[in-house]
Amino acid sequence: MVSERDVVRHLQASADGLLNQTLERIMTTDVVVCALPDKVDSVLQLMTERRIRHVPVVDEGRVVGLVSIGDLVKSRIDELAQERDQLTNYISGAV
Repeated sequence: MVSERDVVRHLQASADGLLNQTLERIMTTDVVVCALPDKVDSVLQLMTERRIRHVPVVDEGRVVGLVSIGDLVKSRIDELAQERDQLTNYISGAV
């Protein structure tokens, strides 16, 4: 997997020759992945701990998608907004 961070890291190390290098030389080989049943919170925690912003989603040994930290944060914010609305409705008696 090649990310913009890989490019920037190698640009700093060898700016002159970067465009002539193969992807194999600059790509991340120890790729962190998640699976379809993984919970948003656990993947967010993994991304935070590993300081990564994108994680491939793997199902039965095949990459089926890619999630970004932005995708997961948006999902969590939407979930919290829904919980807030439910609590507000409960408190106000509008069920």
